[in-house]
Amino acid sequence: MSWPDFQDNWKSGKFLPPDYDSTDAPTMTGGTDVVTAVYILHIGTMSEKHANISVKLQYTLTWADNRLYDIAPSWVPVSPSLVWSPPLAFGQSVRRVTAEEEGDTTMWLDPRGVVIYKMTYALDMITLKTT
Repeated sequence: MSWPDFQDNWKSGKFLPPDYDSTDAPTMTGGTDVVTAVYILHIGTMSEKHANISVKLQYTLTWADNRLYDIAPSWVPVSPSLVWSPPLAFGQSVRRVTAEEEGDTTMWLDPRGVVIYKMTYALDMITLKTT
């Protein structure tokens, strides 16, 4: 298989099992464990008067999906739209979430069905005032 064919298969989802549904969570015994990491990349504007702050964060989520076991020859990039990922929610103090450029969102799959998903977001938040 040529490199362009290989890339086309992984970007289009042709490698996925025919019954794979990206809207369904993996059915792992005991549930699906998701390991997370959050990195603060930049702290932007802070307004003490208005209690606002803007930050740029990188989220990395890792989990195993037994439906994807042994379909990848090694670590391969996968389109995030093709594979299930856990929901990510921000608290009520976040007013605006902006996803960064497409290059800052990556997903990788390995032969054991382990998925690594990295996303970068810019957040504008209202900080909580303490009295």
